[in-house]
Amino acid sequence: MRIPLVVSLTPLALALACSDQGPIQGVGPKLTISPATVSVETGADPITLQAVPQSGDLTGNVTWEVFSGNAGTLGASSGQTVNFTPTGLGTPGGAVVIKATATVGGTLQPATAAVTVVPSTHGRIVMGIDPGDAVGSVDITDPNDGSKTTFVADAPTVVRSKTIDAGTYTVTADAGITVAGNLVDGIWDGTVQFDGGTPARSVQVPVRPNAETTVAVNFALRGGQGRLWIPVDGAIRSFTESQLLGDHASENGISVGGVRALAFDTDGNLWATFSDGIRMYTPETQASDGSTPARTVTLSDATGIAIRGDTVAVATCNGNSGGVSTFSRSDVNATPAALPISVGCIWGISYDVGDNGKLWVASKTQGKVYRFNAAGTASDFTTAPSVSDAYGLAVDPGGNAWVTSCSGSSVVQISPVGAAGSPLALPEFSCPGGLAFDKQGNLWVVSEGTADNGNLVQVTGASGTVQLNSLTQVTFGGVAFNPGAAGLPTHQ
Repeated sequence: MRIPLVVSLTPLALALACSDQGPIQGVGPKLTISPATVSVETGADPITLQAVPQSGDLTGNVTWEVFSGNAGTLGASSGQTVNFTPTGLGTPGGAVVIKATATVGGTLQPATAAVTVVPSTHGRIVMGIDPGDAVGSVDITDPNDGSKTTFVADAPTVVRSKTIDAGTYTVTADAGITVAGNLVDGIWDGTVQFDGGTPARSVQVPVRPNAETTVAVNFALRGGQGRLWIPVDGAIRSFTESQLLGDHASENGISVGGVRALAFDTDGNLWATFSDGIRMYTPETQASDGSTPARTVTLSDATGIAIRGDTVAVATCNGNSGGVSTFSRSDVNATPAALPISVGCIWGISYDVGDNGKLWVASKTQGKVYRFNAAGTASDFTTAPSVSDAYGLAVDPGGNAWVTSCSGSSVVQISPVGAAGSPLALPEFSCPGGLAFDKQGNLWVVSEGTADNGNLVQVTGASGTVQLNSLTQVTFGGVAFNPGAAGLPTHQ
């Protein structure tokens, strides 16, 4: 007789139903975070975490929080996602637990994710960039593969590169940036400085693991460019366009007293006259506020100065006598040679427009204005036009000479054929001296001020506007824009 075998499955079914493994499982609403576990480096870009519902729809908002640990921060939640930013380079990192809470399938469900923040094997370059008035760009170049990352700034800012492999990188600031102004244009160059070293356009910068390396990047006008230069206050002071029209502060200067007149050559060198001769200052000296001349040429009683190519012409005045001498600016041992020009004390001097070599001179003692041929042997005018107490002189794009009258506190235009215009009175002036034209053809005049009564006036354009006042120790005040207006001779 067979006996039926009866096996009860109830305990097994019950066991499987209570287990989280096996083919029979009770699956209810659930919330998870993806990724659930992740490792990131200090200083790395933020990672994105996402709340994922299971066995039910997610309704309402997701609440995120750092449940434990302090090796990073959460950004603002955006629906089911949130960004986690690990701690910066230089920190030890640590373990962080991120918790999310949301309603799934009608019930409130929690979820967690484990983030491990480890010290980085990478580093970063931090650049403090001051572009000045330019738009400056900086390159970080990997010398191994030549790859380059460029950063651009139009205002002072701090820029952090992405985390990059440890090693040595080349940081290079842009140079030769032309910045157009209303009065005078300028060229800007950038320099990089690391760890107190000498600023240079390109610098080798080490990047260390789990660390930030800081460099300073500064952009400045090349040499004396983009400025108006005036011999004043016992020095040659320079003023940018914004300073002339705004705060009137002077940033640069060459600390030498007794300067009379100025002119720039085509290489950006500044030539200045003194009672005992002429001195030349390089763009590097102008930029560094130095005072040591690169060249010195001896000439007694030097006053006004004009430059045409390689030739420098300098006027002289000693009592009622004076003249004009020339020399080659490329000759390091130059000796000025006198031209046969004898019209009394001369201060104002300028080459003519058109590169014809003719020289305009203003005789202070004779009160006359002359234009001589290149050899200085003959004057163009049968009768020299009169300007009482003629002092400074400049030539405009039309070939007109503008001459200041010291005692008359005025400026007079002399046409290319020698016709004198009506005197233009200058406001608040005592003995106007040197003149210069800006890039728009506006005329600027500075007055002599032995105490504190010197002024700088824009004569044409914003006519009669006093831009600088209370200038002191202005013996003559031959001024110069650098660079000068296109097509104009360099003078005074």
